[in-house]
Amino acid sequence: MRGMECGRSTRSPAVNVQCLNSRSERRSIFRQSLIANPFPLAGIVGPQVLHLSAMNVPGLNTMLGISLISLEQRLIFAALASVVLLVGELVVYRWRSRA
Repeated sequence: MRGMECGRSTRSPAVNVQCLNSRSERRSIFRQSLIANPFPLAGIVGPQVLHLSAMNVPGLNTMLGISLISLEQRLIFAALASVVLLVGELVVYRWRSRA
């Protein structure tokens, strides 16, 4: 995996989690309804589908210089994104304990 592609793959899950985390500073991400405001979810799922499609279309993936990442790399990126989730939940917990 190239360095630039690795950077994008690392940032993408973290940005997606932060997008969902940013919906409320006071409510846990697990207590928020995704149906109440579908735009953030559409903003996450749409580009992911587009990116995955581009990676699997012959010719397009070579033109863009992208390739599929391994399951091991996906798990690493998911673990890094979970740090963003953890920090967001800690902020909510701290806010609640002070209120």
